Amino acid sequence: MAESEWIVLNRQPIREADWLFEIFSDQFGKIMAIVNQRQLTESIDVLDHCRSEILPVSGTSFGGSNYKLQIIESYAHWRSSRINQSSSDPGAALADIDQTDNNPIVQDSAFIKSACGLYVVELVQKFVPVAVPNERLFKLLSAVIDALKSQSAHDPWLRFFEYQLLVESGFGFSWQQDYCGADIEADQQYYFHPRYGFFDTRADVRQDPQMTSLTPSFLGQDLIAISQQDFTSERLKMAKIILRHAIEYQLKAPLISRQLWLA
Repeated sequence: MAESEWIVLNRQPIREADWLFEIFSDQFGKIMAIVNQRQLTESIDVLDHCRSEILPVSGTSFGGSNYKLQIIESYAHWRSSRINQSSSDPGAALADIDQTDNNPIVQDSAFIKSACGLYVVELVQKFVPVAVPNERLFKLLSAVIDALKSQSAHDPWLRFFEYQLLVESGFGFSWQQDYCGADIEADQQYYFHPRYGFFDTRADVRQDPQMTSLTPSFLGQDLIAISQQDFTSERLKMAKIILRHAIEYQLKAPLISRQLWLA
């Protein structure tokens, strides 16, 4: 019997000993599954979204599963302990990590790892189609979660995952070419639009009403360096602005996980 690796994206109880899991599997893609907590090593039943029926997945053993729910759920424990610690101060709240780098709360490593884990999981929930296997993206998500559980710097991993998710979803763009296919020039400034890509600032694109989503300008040599994964703290911030802009452009509603950073 074939073994499959899987990552839990979400779960909710449905019976005394059963759970409805949303999982991301290397062999099946993103699926819903009925799992008995006492029999996690046995075959599972999968919800067929086309027919709205629960169907058994035969010939598949999950005995060798790579079960990574802990990193996704740990935010709840962090949040609970934080509320208890700050109960004497009703005004205590989370600050935006993008704006308050020295805030001791957002520097809490447990919070950062948990919030980043929730963020990449929510991206998979939003962008990955149901029941479409994508082993490359699965392995990348596994690597990101493993990195978050270790002492690795989380920023490069998140940027790489965001970009590959956009590419795999058909929303990718080139860091080395502009929207016309011309090579990015190192000494030139560029705008970014999530639908078209990079624009030379010498082009008067801001007069076009469709170009209202342009970012601030970025130096070409930094874009080339980012494409080569030659990161500095400033280039990571640039990549973050560009990739978040590209992601938000494709979403109908804000990501819930992003609200964890806000007061």
